[in-house]
Amino acid sequence: MREGCQSVLEPPIKPADSNHPLQSPPLWNTALFPGLQQRLKLKTFLFQKDYQKIRQGGSSQSDCCDGKVSPNAIFHGGVYQFRCWELSCELRSQVTYLLEKNQIIESAKRRDKKRRLSSGSLAEAVSSEPDYVEDNLQMLNHEGKEKLIQELLQGCVFSDETVKHVVCQINRTLSELSEAKTCNKAQDMVLVFTVVIINLLRARLSFLPLADVTRYVLHPWLRHLQIEAILANCLWDMVEICEKCGCYALAVDSLMIITGLSIPSKVIGHTPSNIELDSSRQAFVQLLLSRRSRGKALERLVIDHVHLLRQEAKGLHNSIRKPKVESNVLVDAETDLSGTQKLSFHLLGKVGIDSSVPFSAYRALAKRLKRPLAETISQIPNYEASELQLRFDNGENTDKTRKSTKQSKKKQKDDSDIGCGWLPTTDISVANSIKSGENGTRCAFVGWEESADVTSSPKVHRSLNVEELALEEYASGRLPNDDSTPVEGPCGGWIGWHDEGGHIRALFRILSTDQLLGSKAVLGESFSLYLTPYQNSPLDLHVAAQGLQALPHDSGINNFVSSTKGFYFQRKAAIDAFLKAIEQLSQDDLCDIVYETIKKKFLECKLISDSNLMKDVSELRKLSLIAAGIGGKLLSAIFRCLCYDYRHYCAGLPDLILSRAFYDDNDKAAVDLVDWVGEAVDFSTASQTTSILFDRDDEFLGYSKNDSFAPSTGWGRKGNYAQPNTIHSAASTDDVLEMLPKKLQLLHNDRRIKVQCMFVEVKSSNDRLDGRQQDWLNVLDNFGMARVCKFESTDKK
Repeated sequence: MREGCQSVLEPPIKPADSNHPLQSPPLWNTALFPGLQQRLKLKTFLFQKDYQKIRQGGSSQSDCCDGKVSPNAIFHGGVYQFRCWELSCELRSQVTYLLEKNQIIESAKRRDKKRRLSSGSLAEAVSSEPDYVEDNLQMLNHEGKEKLIQELLQGCVFSDETVKHVVCQINRTLSELSEAKTCNKAQDMVLVFTVVIINLLRARLSFLPLADVTRYVLHPWLRHLQIEAILANCLWDMVEICEKCGCYALAVDSLMIITGLSIPSKVIGHTPSNIELDSSRQAFVQLLLSRRSRGKALERLVIDHVHLLRQEAKGLHNSIRKPKVESNVLVDAETDLSGTQKLSFHLLGKVGIDSSVPFSAYRALAKRLKRPLAETISQIPNYEASELQLRFDNGENTDKTRKSTKQSKKKQKDDSDIGCGWLPTTDISVANSIKSGENGTRCAFVGWEESADVTSSPKVHRSLNVEELALEEYASGRLPNDDSTPVEGPCGGWIGWHDEGGHIRALFRILSTDQLLGSKAVLGESFSLYLTPYQNSPLDLHVAAQGLQALPHDSGINNFVSSTKGFYFQRKAAIDAFLKAIEQLSQDDLCDIVYETIKKKFLECKLISDSNLMKDVSELRKLSLIAAGIGGKLLSAIFRCLCYDYRHYCAGLPDLILSRAFYDDNDKAAVDLVDWVGEAVDFSTASQTTSILFDRDDEFLGYSKNDSFAPSTGWGRKGNYAQPNTIHSAASTDDVLEMLPKKLQLLHNDRRIKVQCMFVEVKSSNDRLDGRQQDWLNVLDNFGMARVCKFESTDKK
């Protein structure tokens, strides 16, 4: 049976009779029956015991009483609110279509330009993609826009005059926007949608009932069901098109409305169009975007503000308003340093203390002030930096670290600027790529295969990507080559994986499921965190520690009153206890806890052929090795970052995780990991293993990395991993345990072993660290070993 939701814009379907059966309506989505894999014993779900069934509209007095809406209802506005949410999803779908259409048209145009240049033609490039855009919502005519506005404003705006005023404002703005320089019809439509959504969102924020505002402030994990959040994300995705078309005033308006920041005219240079919001609505707007998107929006706001002022200074302003620029804002029309610093400092004061943006965004704004980061932190403290113990400079090693970074042939401006804060140790190696890496392709290098005969020269190996080349460099001992921060032990002997944090996310999922992800760790209500028994994480896992309202400035960094509850503060006591216990574990204890946790899950689910579980079982000894090498202190710090903001910190981990082991009685005698750990760390088919681990979807809790229906878990592919065997229902516990790999003991040839792990972020000559990667390296280097490996090319004469 095919099920789904009919679009609210479709005409109602007449009831079917026996002579005319009901035809299947067009569906914007098709519902899949949940729990099918569980019923077929193909997959286990973590929270089946935590599931609390929610009945809406039932006959039970606990669910419905005297026609009142159940307190457990998600859409408290009833059918109308659901229809508005469905229409906002239609709007989201149309915006996504326009953005994809623009990419297709522009990509075809670039291909045509490249072809013409190669043939020597001077004619202007023309896209081979038809410049035709479907207007499913009829946004190009007055009736279509008015219908959409009435549907989305009815219920929160009770005055027809207000609706008419919004429609008139949209039409007036669009008429002033006719001079915008667009490249195709998709961009024309994007500008129309931007103007419409700006006015829709502004009206809804002004007139939305306070009860609805408070309800969603207290339940930020239901953001995907909030109309305003969908509209805000649409605006955020369309900002790039506004910038490309030169409509910087429109981009600034979009960014101010989705961040909810009121910027004084003396700072921005003209009267802002955003609205003044009370404290409840301000907290509401703060939660419409994720912290990462909100931080990027503030960075774009500063940049677009600079472009807007330059447009005005050059008389090229062609956007929706003709603002008057104050004379004290533009000190230098070319650089506008004074205006940028004013705006950056103003935004830091708004978002710095309450940590409503990631620390990477805080640092990017603080860098524009052209002064040391520690000095900015002393004026505007940051809760995230304090909680995660992020460092603001390199202390005594500042000069040495920067000297190591400056060994690069191509000077990295970002690393040498004042205000960039702490800098990671960088290993420099010279390697000329055989493939340039232009047009989005990756650089390729010639590798070296060491000969068994030490007297012979190394043999040329197959082409490698930059991560595989780094693995060779650290295995051979050519890296690390920086004496300022030496690595404990002899050089070389490192072997590892290019997993981009995959093993770390697996350890977090395995060890924290029972302690943190279940409902027992939640301080408040949990019914809306576990809407179905088929979730692999609570909904608030992607709600970071934000929404903090600071007490008076002299009260200190630790005195905060939380206005919203995310994963970190909902479970603060349980998280602190869990991380303290992890921190105190020895290497032997870490091997034991990884083994016992996987063993417990394996015995509970012995009748189910769960591919993810079998993957954990097959990598049990490898995961134990990594956990032991990382150590309890560093593992606790890593888990705290993931608990603080999983959505932000689940990515950005270093490319490589390297491991090696030595005997306790001789720290220069390396242990053969393949002989000790087993085939789980066999690197004979490293390239196949890398390809399997690189795109694994299942380690990202709460959402899918890819949107395709087929899970990219690696099962069923040609490689090292075989399809897991089905365990017979009559199998005894002893038989099941025989299938489990043996526990990893820190003993080899009756000698004690100590394990080391090191994280390495690999960069080619034309690549650089982003803010999130720098924060991860800050944490990893503070409690363990982490470095950057930079490959530079030789000068070409």
